[in-house]
Amino acid sequence: MKRRIVILMAGILVSASIMTACGKKNEATKASAESEETEKEGSGESVAAPEEQDTPEEEIKPQIAVFLPGSSVDRRWRMEADVFRKNLGDKGYQVMIRYATGNVKTQEEQIRSICAQSTPAKALIIAPVDPWELTEELAEAVEKKIAVFAYDDLIMNTDALSYYVTFDHRHEGQLLGEKIAEMCELDKKQENGEKTSIRFYSFTPETTGELFLYNGLMEKLEPYLESGVLTETRTNPEVICTLDGEDGLQAAEQLEKRGHLPTDEDWPLIFTVSNDSEVIRNIASGRITGTFFCDGRTLAASCADTVLTYLSDETPEVSDYHQYDNGLRLVRSIVTEPEYADQDDYKKLVDSGYFTEQEIMQ
Repeated sequence: MKRRIVILMAGILVSASIMTACGKKNEATKASAESEETEKEGSGESVAAPEEQDTPEEEIKPQIAVFLPGSSVDRRWRMEADVFRKNLGDKGYQVMIRYATGNVKTQEEQIRSICAQSTPAKALIIAPVDPWELTEELAEAVEKKIAVFAYDDLIMNTDALSYYVTFDHRHEGQLLGEKIAEMCELDKKQENGEKTSIRFYSFTPETTGELFLYNGLMEKLEPYLESGVLTETRTNPEVICTLDGEDGLQAAEQLEKRGHLPTDEDWPLIFTVSNDSEVIRNIASGRITGTFFCDGRTLAASCADTVLTYLSDETPEVSDYHQYDNGLRLVRSIVTEPEYADQDDYKKLVDSGYFTEQEIMQ
């Protein structure tokens, strides 16, 4: 979901000229020791496994609540919920999954409900629907001494966060810029006085991840733009770059409506960032050149490890102290790297189990 981003990030924003370019385009009732609960879609109700026997108070598993912004039918959130259930459950925790189905008010009520329990959860893992709207709810978590971990998207304007776990979108952007420079031979063209035209399609960062992605990308491409070897155009570009998979698909569709075909010599290189099966199909067919893919299962495993380490009174290994500012302070962060996929190696996403062969080749 696209969300509003108004943030000053230490050590991240690039030059004023880049930001000028940016202007162009913005998780209860106690259950038995063997039970888990799964949130009904958007209802705030839960379904508990059948109770086999009464469990003494001291044997009840401690709880960790996971709040996800989508629904259980969303591939990404379903897969990540499975990782949290296994990795945290195997260590003796009762894992409660809450799906907000894209509703901010639902997620707020879910968090308040968990914080209001007589026996509070040990930790909250929150991928926010809206990172700006949880200040009051997390104040309750602080009062109850519940550890809070921001997941995927940074939660703003709160001092409740213990850690933040996300993909390294800034590095992702840098890698994307390097990929464009490599495939277009920009260094060689600069030496020879040649040029490459590029279109930044639908290019307004609207989420924290997109903002970091944009800045990382421009750190790599700005020198080529300033020297003139890389020129912006809306007409017959040699390269099209987007921040979102849907935009990459739209760009390809527009080209075809104008009579261009992927087999044409002048079909541009199209780069995007997406986990969508439709984008991967288009990479397999050659309509889209490549994408940076973020496997949420890896991110969920990293977050689970961070939470378990913290709850074991140990210090998680932090990879970034400097660039994630939520408006009140810099948040200690653990980042996971994305993967690049193109027509030569997209099948690794099938081999990993994220997609089936039928989904990609249908």
